[in-house]
Amino acid sequence: MSEEVKFELNRILNELPTENSWLDYKAKAYDKTELAGLINDLCAFLNSEQSYGRNKYIICGINDKTKDRIGIKPAEMLDDHFFQDAAKHIYPIPKIETGIFKHIHNGREYYYGYILVCKDNEDRIYEIYNEQIKTNDDKLYTIKEIYEKNAFAPTAWIRIGSTKDKLKETMRRKIYESNNLRKKFLLNNEVGYVDFNKSLNLKVIKTALLFGKWNEKNQNDKKIIEKFSNMTYEKFIEQFRLIAKEENDFAFKNGVWTINNRSKYIEYYVLDFYKEDFDNFRSIIIEILFEKHPKLDLPADKRRMSNIYNKITKYSEEIRNGVGETLVIVEYLKNNFGNCKIAASNFAILTIRELLKNSSWYTWASLDNLLPFLAEASPSEYLNQFEEYISRDKERKILFEKETDITTYNYSTPIYWSLELIAWSTDYCVRTCMILSELAKEDEKAINHIVSIILPWYPNTFAPFSFRLTIVDNILKKDINIGWKILKKIMPGETSYAVPTYKPKYINVPTEDITITNEEYYKQIDFYFNLMIKYCKTNDERLLDLIDLLDNVSKSNFDKICGYLKSSKIINKKDRSKYKLWDKLESFVHWIRKHSDVNDDIKNEMIEKINDVIKYLKPNDDLYIISRLFKKDTWELIEDYNNYDLSEEKLHELQFNSVDKLYLNEGVSSLLKLSKIVEDSYLLGMIVAKLNISSDDEKNIILNNLNKSNYLVDFAKGYVYNKYNRSNAEYDSNLVSSLPVAARINFLLMLPYNLITFKNAEQLLGSDYKEYWKKVDIRFINDEDALKYSISKLMEVHRYERVLWMYRLSVHNNKTIKFDSNIILTCLEKIDNNFNQFDICEAIKDLQKEKNVDINRLFYIEWKFLPLLNHGDYRPITMEKVISSDANRYSEILQLAFKEHSKSKGTNNIDPNIATNAYRLLHQWKLVPGTNDDGYIDSDELKTWYENMKNICKEIDRLEVGLSYFGKVLFHSPKDKSGFWIDKTVAEIINNNEIIRDGYKTEAFNSVGIVNWDENGTAYNKKCDEYKERAETTELAGYYNFATILREISRDFGFHAEYMRDTYSDF
Repeated sequence: MSEEVKFELNRILNELPTENSWLDYKAKAYDKTELAGLINDLCAFLNSEQSYGRNKYIICGINDKTKDRIGIKPAEMLDDHFFQDAAKHIYPIPKIETGIFKHIHNGREYYYGYILVCKDNEDRIYEIYNEQIKTNDDKLYTIKEIYEKNAFAPTAWIRIGSTKDKLKETMRRKIYESNNLRKKFLLNNEVGYVDFNKSLNLKVIKTALLFGKWNEKNQNDKKIIEKFSNMTYEKFIEQFRLIAKEENDFAFKNGVWTINNRSKYIEYYVLDFYKEDFDNFRSIIIEILFEKHPKLDLPADKRRMSNIYNKITKYSEEIRNGVGETLVIVEYLKNNFGNCKIAASNFAILTIRELLKNSSWYTWASLDNLLPFLAEASPSEYLNQFEEYISRDKERKILFEKETDITTYNYSTPIYWSLELIAWSTDYCVRTCMILSELAKEDEKAINHIVSIILPWYPNTFAPFSFRLTIVDNILKKDINIGWKILKKIMPGETSYAVPTYKPKYINVPTEDITITNEEYYKQIDFYFNLMIKYCKTNDERLLDLIDLLDNVSKSNFDKICGYLKSSKIINKKDRSKYKLWDKLESFVHWIRKHSDVNDDIKNEMIEKINDVIKYLKPNDDLYIISRLFKKDTWELIEDYNNYDLSEEKLHELQFNSVDKLYLNEGVSSLLKLSKIVEDSYLLGMIVAKLNISSDDEKNIILNNLNKSNYLVDFAKGYVYNKYNRSNAEYDSNLVSSLPVAARINFLLMLPYNLITFKNAEQLLGSDYKEYWKKVDIRFINDEDALKYSISKLMEVHRYERVLWMYRLSVHNNKTIKFDSNIILTCLEKIDNNFNQFDICEAIKDLQKEKNVDINRLFYIEWKFLPLLNHGDYRPITMEKVISSDANRYSEILQLAFKEHSKSKGTNNIDPNIATNAYRLLHQWKLVPGTNDDGYIDSDELKTWYENMKNICKEIDRLEVGLSYFGKVLFHSPKDKSGFWIDKTVAEIINNNEIIRDGYKTEAFNSVGIVNWDENGTAYNKKCDEYKERAETTELAGYYNFATILREISRDFGFHAEYMRDTYSDF
């Protein structure tokens, strides 16, 4: 017996660990009748994947149920020949060792039998060979018992944990795959592995597997690897490269190491991990992920440019993602870590608890896209911490903070992803949706996430329907408004497309969409429909939602809705409520008649049933009946769409007759009552203006309402507009002047936009005339004098946005109006970026076309709105022309964007907003200095500009950056007049300066933009060929340095094409 075996036996008998994949207890020693069982036990141990590469023991004399020490008599242990003969029934013949071992416990001496299955048994697969060993008795056995009591050839057994089972084909294949891994990179002496390096190699592999990804360009990544591995990075990477050389899954690209299929390798090494590995690595993860992201110190609109401001995390995004994924993989494989199952099981929980305890919104925003990893690794702990966080953060800042630039990124997105991921689990689905319903109180998007999870025809959860129904019912009880919105969205016809939710990557992974049969779907809808009836009660808005379902429910549910609407608690509601339901039903009947594609029998049956309900819900007050004629959307009041004009004329006639009859019978007070209940009181006022209204009624009732509440003032405005604007009736200025100021203003606002009205406004309002100009809604004016007058008055009250919009529209409508660039310039100088961006860009574009525009003013306007001038249609053309013609202005922009070269590591005193704008301009600059109106380059002008630029940039200590950006703009050079693909003066400049060549190369890649991905890398191949051809032509023209950089560009595009081909399947 070796010292190693003696040590291991003593340790086992002292500690009595639980039976597992390398340890089995027997209460007594094997006897000769148990030969078949012995052979099966040996075979199972030999094939155990979990304990491959270590000694495995069968100890005789320990109760396998209670672990009581029993011991055996030495004579009970059969001779070693018996066991070796048993082993010969297995192929390949394994190496085993047997014997008796004396052990003293609590002063008492015990003898134990042991069978050692040596760690050197490295073949695959071990099978029972040739003979069949049978137990001869007359008892009846189950199939499993028959296999356990007999040894059949060719059969293989495997030990998994503390149990043994027949080796199935899937496990057999897995063993072969693991064996191939060993041959490839663990035991392959050809890559430099020898026995004395085994411990070092193991430490390197375990380190690499736990980190998963890292970036060699980041020094902190290397330092943290050194800290965990207790070796220099140089020593670590030297060993790791030997391993990676033989393993395709260990990839290195652009300085980043990535281990693909990581769970497969960790699973192989599970028995080489110990508690201290997980304890140490937990502190590593905390150190990497606990950092607040520096970009969060920037304003929201600057965070997308955090790299420019050097606001980046200490550790790389790659290593952060790698260790985040490690949490999930360890949780996924936790039961396989035989030496540290408890530590592995607690690894994710304890790490996430420490990361998220006492968290702020900064914590969640900094973890960002790593949150789904945390959620998958420990759903329970993640939900505990998130609930605790939102209970403290009353502002729900994480839901509303965002990064803004050209697009907007919400920090709530990964929060919702993580909750969607957790909701796949039946155990957590209800709880997760209840948390989402809490978020929905502040953020409506949360409702859509709940709907995506429980959508009846496309659920994104393993939770059965009973759970999903419980979710909706619980939310309805907790918050009827949120619950009702969810209920509406999952009913037929409401959600027409499904959005797949975020899925787990390792644990509880959905392998395919959950299939719902039609029968199951309609059964769900019936349950949800019953909830709608239950919670609808007599609420007007919910009753209207119920009516909306009439066209999308089954016949039985259609009848239920009709029956419910005829119930006493509904038909006894007040006229105001009944009107809403009646109007909705009338509109639905109209829709069925005009647009429904159901057959006539069904259509007639539906109309008959709805008309029966309508009888009960029609309001008693005729005012409500008339009010339906004054809806803002009157499409269902048009009878004949094929003859729309005639139908509209009939509608207007009906409106007029109804109002006229009401006025004649009940007086003007009835019109005011009507104005309070109609949707469109402005339209009502216009119709009333056509009636023969007495002057007293107009004065005392209608005009006096111009300063009342909204519906009355709109009613009065409609009256004034139709009578005194459209119909050009003369108004009594004395009558108007007697009105309150607010009423006078509203009266004037309804009059035509002409000089007469404008002059009268000053006369009738006196010192209050500015209030008119603050409120007037002028779209355009065709009269040039009136236009100029209104512009002066609107500018007087600082309504520059209105002037810009009105003036441009007026000039567009009336080509005789002379364009005045000063008006546009003044408006653009006064307004800010919050105004309509399209109008700003179009106004600048108009100015850029003008020959006599003030270039200096336009230059600063383009600077002001530079973030908007960022694509082909809108560019800072004036600024480009200025810096392309004046090297001094170019140098000024450089000084705004960059520090002096000699102070590049010092503090920056430049305003970040100004620096960002300057940086944008340099990136958008595409006009090569010296470019003429004919599109070609004036060689002398270009050379002069170039020399001036170099001299100035030397003086301001920014020569390198000045040359670099000059190189970028030279990329946009036109062809030479000779037909050469690029201007030859430009080619000469590029050829003679390395920094300019580097700038040119950078722009060559940046100019590509978004490309279509395909399996051949077509877009990049095309660029590769294009630059290869240019390189040859350029070299023949004598520009050999320039040709060299063109070849580099060609090669890089070739690499991109190759990468696209290699990774196309991943997309």
